[in-house]
Amino acid sequence: MIFQLIAIFIIFYSFWNLKKAFLIFLLYDLFLNTNINFLSIPGVPILTVEDVLIMVFAVEFFIRYGSNKGRPYAQTRNNFPFKTPFIILTISWTVSTVFALVGFAGAVSAYVKQILEYVIMTYLMWRIINDKRDLIFLLRGFTFLFLLCGIYELYEIATQSNPLSDYETSLVQDQTRAIDFGNYEDEQDRGFRAKSVFSHPIGSGINFGLYIIMALFFLMKAKVNIKTNRLLVLATCLLSLACIIMTKSRGPYLFTLIGIFSFVNLKSQKFYRYAIIMALALMVLLPYFSDQLDIFKSLFSADAQAKVGGSDANMRFDQLAVAVGIMSMSPLYGLGFKFLNEMSTAITMRLLGSESIWFQVLPQFGIIGIIAYLFMIYWTLIKLPRKYKSSSIFFIGLAYWGVITLTSVPGMQIYLYYLALILVIKYQMGCFGEVKEDKGFLVKK
Repeated sequence: MIFQLIAIFIIFYSFWNLKKAFLIFLLYDLFLNTNINFLSIPGVPILTVEDVLIMVFAVEFFIRYGSNKGRPYAQTRNNFPFKTPFIILTISWTVSTVFALVGFAGAVSAYVKQILEYVIMTYLMWRIINDKRDLIFLLRGFTFLFLLCGIYELYEIATQSNPLSDYETSLVQDQTRAIDFGNYEDEQDRGFRAKSVFSHPIGSGINFGLYIIMALFFLMKAKVNIKTNRLLVLATCLLSLACIIMTKSRGPYLFTLIGIFSFVNLKSQKFYRYAIIMALALMVLLPYFSDQLDIFKSLFSADAQAKVGGSDANMRFDQLAVAVGIMSMSPLYGLGFKFLNEMSTAITMRLLGSESIWFQVLPQFGIIGIIAYLFMIYWTLIKLPRKYKSSSIFFIGLAYWGVITLTSVPGMQIYLYYLALILVIKYQMGCFGEVKEDKGFLVKK
């Protein structure tokens, strides 16, 4: 009940202060990575805590501000940067849901969840996060929470157990909906793989990488004077890097390596100062993780990949062949959400978890979906970086699309990715003007 009670508190608080409640929800959402239901009524699709909160904030926001141009948040009404690609993606999802293999009634719940967590959540973040006070609140909040997540991962490594994950799984009443990725915690080739408060080591590492990108972008590159404890931020980034290593996953390495270029500023003395501090700290920490070098080297070396195990190129090509074969059953708009429920396991088992976004897009959404997702890639990697004159947008987008093309990312908090893009775009737009701080309290200049 604890997750539901916190959600109810946030909902009641939103009636008094919508913006602050939503920012608190963004922090709380870090822990909502399992299918914990908020309300379960026979005959009604099960709603997760996260989805209920998104719906409440969406309804409340549009009732208060959606049609009133003279109220706060109106300045961001007409320039939502993801409007066109989200419309195209929604059309693809809608067509595939209407003609879904499991029927419209069977696929509609997954469709609604997709709309809520991708489209509506991103739109709310764009409309509500508008000034430097919001930015400071989020950066401080995420620094504190990722510090706690990092400490918890150290506990997980020390005890070889994750009681929070066990508790969350026990809360899922329908065990067919419980997130279960198999016995990855103690793999023969890699040993124990940590995941902290998240549902899978791969997603956990990417979430930590996203924090590093957001924090260091504003600490090293952005010209925003944020009065916060820089040493604490750097310490949390180092701990997050250690947590990435402890996931023993290649995807987070690749994501972070590409994402680093989003905050590199070779013209800034501040960058070199912090880079030296980080390099010295890494030299101290590296001996403790020397046994993990093969996992890092497996990104570039076939021999190292053979040592650490996991999927290889041959397995990926086999999955692609299966995905194309399934798509051929409905090539234009795919088989829709939950098509696996209606297909023979003998056919689908070779998908092996669909270890690429395209192994999901091809059978689910067909040719229309391929076009929609390719357009989203163009929009993120070319259109937005040019429009807002920001290479950081390009590298964050490249990190995301590159990794989800090469592997699956279970446990990744997708809203963190869009939040990172939105914060960079808002910075480029000049939304984060100066706010004077006095003894921990924020006041406008």
